[in-house]
Amino acid sequence: MNVPNLLKLYESYLQKHRSQALKDAPLRADLHIHEATFHFHLYKYLVEFMQPKGGNVVPELPIGNGQIDLLVHHAGHVYGIEVKSFSDAYEYKKALEQTARYANSMGWPLAWLVFFTEQIDEQNRAKYQVSYQDPQTGVVVEPIFIALGLRVERKAQAVQEFGVPVALARLRRMLCER
Repeated sequence: MNVPNLLKLYESYLQKHRSQALKDAPLRADLHIHEATFHFHLYKYLVEFMQPKGGNVVPELPIGNGQIDLLVHHAGHVYGIEVKSFSDAYEYKKALEQTARYANSMGWPLAWLVFFTEQIDEQNRAKYQVSYQDPQTGVVVEPIFIALGLRVERKAQAVQEFGVPVALARLRRMLCER
């Protein structure tokens, strides 16, 4: 199974169907969509994609030192996927290390770390979507960014023009636009 290609398909699907998928998504105080929304949406997509192909997806598996968000079983292989909302370089680094710990505790040499972000340009994709190898365990973490296709400046403009309560309502509508 080619996990990066599967996640590219998901990114295209999400961008195409985001108005329906995210229209009632709960927002955090900073006006970003809650990470759990992405976790459950990706889980649902993977289940619908994998089951007809004989695969299985298990959410939030306790592994001793935390929980890996998704386990995908297919053709005798198990693929671990951790899901995060991208916030900054510091949290990015922490997520890479956390995912490596999870993979190591399962005895896996490789895991994927999916970051959801409103948008990402090619320069930042090239900067952040780079394999990470844990120096102590040798585990490789493959970060993959899923861009929602939202325009960040529109969110900031809504907050500036209308204040946070009105901006929340307008942001929900913006999620439904292209």
